[in-house]
Amino acid sequence: MPAYEIRTMNVHESKKNLVLANKQGQESHVSVHRFAMLGPGDAIHLVDAGSNPHITVRPTEARGEIIVLPRFESHRDVRLGAERMPVIFTEISTEEELREYRRLSQFHYKGVDLRPSHERVGSVKGTGGRKAILLAVFQREGMTRAVGYIEIQMPLLMCKPRHDLFSRPFQSKAKGISWNTWLGDGQKHVNRIARIARVVIDPEFRGIGLSTMLVEEAKTFCRDRWHIGGARPLFLEISAEMLRYMDFVSRAGLRFVGNTEGNLQRIAKDLKSIENGASGKSGIMSLQRKYHSAFTAYCEKTGKTFAEARLILSELLSSEDPRSEMASDEWLAFRPILRLPIPYFLTGLDAESEEYIDEGLSTRGHERRRLPAKATGANLIDTLEYKGIEVSVHYSIPLTPYVRLIMDSFGIDTNEIHTKIVGPVDVSLSRGNVTLITGASGAGKSVLLQTLSGSEMPEGLLKVTQDAPVVDKCRTLTPLPDGVPIFQYFADQYGAERVFDALCHVGLSEAMIFIKPFELLSMGQRYRAMFADLILSDAKLWLIDEFCSNLDPITSKILSIRLRRLAISKDCFVVVAAANTSNYIDALAPDRILVVRTGGEVRSMSMREYNNGFFNKGF
Repeated sequence: MPAYEIRTMNVHESKKNLVLANKQGQESHVSVHRFAMLGPGDAIHLVDAGSNPHITVRPTEARGEIIVLPRFESHRDVRLGAERMPVIFTEISTEEELREYRRLSQFHYKGVDLRPSHERVGSVKGTGGRKAILLAVFQREGMTRAVGYIEIQMPLLMCKPRHDLFSRPFQSKAKGISWNTWLGDGQKHVNRIARIARVVIDPEFRGIGLSTMLVEEAKTFCRDRWHIGGARPLFLEISAEMLRYMDFVSRAGLRFVGNTEGNLQRIAKDLKSIENGASGKSGIMSLQRKYHSAFTAYCEKTGKTFAEARLILSELLSSEDPRSEMASDEWLAFRPILRLPIPYFLTGLDAESEEYIDEGLSTRGHERRRLPAKATGANLIDTLEYKGIEVSVHYSIPLTPYVRLIMDSFGIDTNEIHTKIVGPVDVSLSRGNVTLITGASGAGKSVLLQTLSGSEMPEGLLKVTQDAPVVDKCRTLTPLPDGVPIFQYFADQYGAERVFDALCHVGLSEAMIFIKPFELLSMGQRYRAMFADLILSDAKLWLIDEFCSNLDPITSKILSIRLRRLAISKDCFVVVAAANTSNYIDALAPDRILVVRTGGEVRSMSMREYNNGFFNKGF
């Protein structure tokens, strides 16, 4: 197999162009995909330099060659109800895939200037060093759509949770490396760690497990293809503030090690050194220059001296929650220089490294994060039984000229209307299950739903019930107040961690939605925000009218899957009402279906009976 060394490279759009030299020093050229794991100095083997080359990198250990081409590609399915959506995880190699990657990048806001184009300074911040991108692409009937990506980069040099965990001796017989303490002789092996730098999912496809799948595929990619100079990694890490609220990495096998150190404990002290450095009394590094620039800008704007501003910051940082104690101008000024502690997760990429992590965490008394236990108790009621529900309308017709015309045309003899809308019907609801009320528009679905709440009926409607349970904690969808960012509204009542979780469950895990007030959301987003409000409440009976009526088919399926899981995890009684269920009925999979017909008849049936008859077609 012909051997070469990469001398130089340049990148243009989706391609990386390499200049190779063989053992005799003769140069040749080859193009690979933009993020291929190749760079100057790499020793490679190349077969068929035409349109379909096969390229491998010579590894530093005995294990087989590291494949670069053909590109990495993995096929999986995402289940949406009864439908399975094929998804491909692959490296970017075409212009279209590169465009899709750039489109998705707008949903990762770090380094992105969100001001109007005429106010922007510079461009989106890039990241240096070697990196790999795995793109998640849905494929259906010959059409494709990129729905997310994961970015893998070289590790950060300083990370206290890692330093603490790696302070013990380590030996990898498979790769022939070892250390006694990380900060002693281990840190020279830092390139044996790969880092997940970004995980981005299209907002329309959040909530179906794509983030976890991307992390799982990244583990496979790192084991087989990630390398620095032919050295494969032993560990994969990630640290991010969002993992405090949305832990999608534990399900992929990453372990929580601890929180990073941040700089809150030392920044006020460091600013004194930075001030001396700026005046020439000591050296000042590039990161310190950034701190100094932000700090002096605040001083100039407020008229405070450097020492006064440093004292203000020091006092703010002594509080339990500095971020909430800062005034808006202080937060904007100090934000660029503050690094808060963030969760750090790690996994081993082979048996030896994984065992090393397990032993280290166990000796520190560290346990895997556990989900809250499901509520139990002898006083929980498993069913809600309603007997003989019947609702009628009583209405005195105003005898206006046009009403008289209608009465004469249709032969109506009385001006007192008494019409049955629903019933009589018995309804049984089970804890942890979903009941669907469906039927033609105007048949009485909403009326039946309202009777289950125990609330008073509107004027003109008469409800008769032989027997009904007492429901003291029931919630329906209710509009949120205007003028307050929806995350702020929820967090004030329930706390940030619960709010992140609830908004993710309804598919609103998008920063630009978090900071908008209710009135600026689309109709579909408003519906999901009201759904989150229902989830955050402590009600055990959820009544949801016009279920998914304003949502697209994919979002309807995702929300239906989430609702069914929530009914189980929260031990709730869930009833939804909808006329058109074709987009999501398989994903919702209700345990019981009540079909309401005009005239009051209500038929109770199973999902199988519903699908086998005319009912799911609207008859």
